[in-house]
Amino acid sequence: MELINFTIPQEKLFKMLVVEEKQRFSDEYQQKCNVVKNEVNGWLRISEELQQEVAKLFGYEDQISNILAVDFMRRASQIYKDDKRFQTTSVYVRENKAKNCKYKIGDTIPNINIFNLQNKQLNLYNLLDETKYNIIICSSNT
Repeated sequence: MELINFTIPQEKLFKMLVVEEKQRFSDEYQQKCNVVKNEVNGWLRISEELQQEVAKLFGYEDQISNILAVDFMRRASQIYKDDKRFQTTSVYVRENKAKNCKYKIGDTIPNINIFNLQNKQLNLYNLLDETKYNIIICSSNT
């Protein structure tokens, strides 16, 4: 099996992310996401297609180089941790609030109103059972 030595120069990768970010806020992208709003993970498919198109714009047209280029785009903030541009350019990195969580294991979380799967509003503390372990899974629908 042949190993592939693939890399994207730092400045080129940054330019790719700038183009991706601009396209993510375009009316066209927003409309495409709106069309698939009821499709499970539809917006993820649309986002992947956008990233594939950006990679093609920068010359990564064959299947393997396109896949690798998209992977580099997604990991850019990890590859270049010390370059602030890679932490602030992409919306999915810049607005990732989970990485800045102020709560740690064992902390008391606030008593908030939440919605169950039947869309019924409940008080969090009323759901917790002090005699058992409780697992709380959080997500957002944006």
